[in-house]
Amino acid sequence: MRNFISHEYLSVDPEVIFATVKIRLVPLLTDLRHVLADIDNVLQENPKEGEKKIANAMENRLVKVLVGQRRSGKSFIMKQLMNYLITEKQVEPRQLLYVNFEFAPFGFVRNADDLLSLYQLYRKEKLSAGKIYLFLDEI
Repeated sequence: MRNFISHEYLSVDPEVIFATVKIRLVPLLTDLRHVLADIDNVLQENPKEGEKKIANAMENRLVKVLVGQRRSGKSFIMKQLMNYLITEKQVEPRQLLYVNFEFAPFGFVRNADDLLSLYQLYRKEKLSAGKIYLFLDEI
């Protein structure tokens, strides 16, 4: 099977691919285990601690990006963060604009100009002044 996959689809020597994977896989798995352990420690010690770290990072105007594999909990973390902002930081719910690109009503948002139009409409209709937290999901 490995000969078929590497030779037929990649046109390379299968031994080169599998030797490289064998050499690099162990350090990669070790690093991954450390990252997962760190995340697990934060969440087990105090589940709110992770939310606090992310929420505190939101004090500046830099864009925050959650990156991860499919179905790894990015949307869940985003919703938890929104809840934390409302319950712990006393952010008004109307200050949160959540756009899930899998929802049909947001299908018209195809580029930055469309997103800006949506933001401007939201600002006009819901919150004329003050900070708006923009959450983009399933981009």
